[in-house]
Amino acid sequence: MNLMECLKEFGVRASAEDIKLLAEFVGASPLTANGWLRTRGRPMGEKALKTVHFLSLLGYHAEELDGLKGPIYDFGKAIAFGAISFEEAVRKLDYKKPSHLLVVLRGESGILRGRQETMRKLCESCETELERNLAIWREKLQLPSKEESNSWSSDQEGKSSTLVGGLDNQKRRDVIEGLARLLQACLPLAQLVGSDVFSANDREKLRELAGRETVHQTSVALTKLAGERARERTLEREHRVL
Repeated sequence: MNLMECLKEFGVRASAEDIKLLAEFVGASPLTANGWLRTRGRPMGEKALKTVHFLSLLGYHAEELDGLKGPIYDFGKAIAFGAISFEEAVRKLDYKKPSHLLVVLRGESGILRGRQETMRKLCESCETELERNLAIWREKLQLPSKEESNSWSSDQEGKSSTLVGGLDNQKRRDVIEGLARLLQACLPLAQLVGSDVFSANDREKLRELAGRETVHQTSVALTKLAGERARERTLEREHRVL
């Protein structure tokens, strides 16, 4: 999906608070942001860059990020999350016009090796600030922190009961709310990729990128969430295999 399609999907589930947070992140008014969700106008320039990374944090994958690798992707993300200002970026990369940097960050123009090296160094210098700002926005959006996500996803052999048993009520609530948001964001993407719009080769590429075991285990884990009877049957099958 492109940016506007992702915004439309986001708008279907977005609360007034979600729209307010989007507006705050990109530096627009809630009224303007609400218009984007209803295809009344669209974010442009730096606001488009920030919007695509805001949606990415929520689990949406906009095709505008496809093919952006290394320092170009990282630099765009650093700008989007305020680790470095767009004005400072233009100045330090010695671009005459802001639009010249924007087309590079969109992957629509090449970049000189010297500028790319400068980008890499700037990314390294603002890495701590980027992580701090990411943590702030994860908290605002009620998403699991980076450390929590790594901790929860690191258990690949069904040992998560030990971790969950040590969670207090607030932490359990955070997990449930964070997972609910991720599921809401992932569902339209999973439905789209599973439809005839995408080819068998596309789905094979997804399995390669995510890892076949990851896709399989995610499917099994989601089956357990579909209902308690489904969970019990899945656990029974797992025990028989063991």
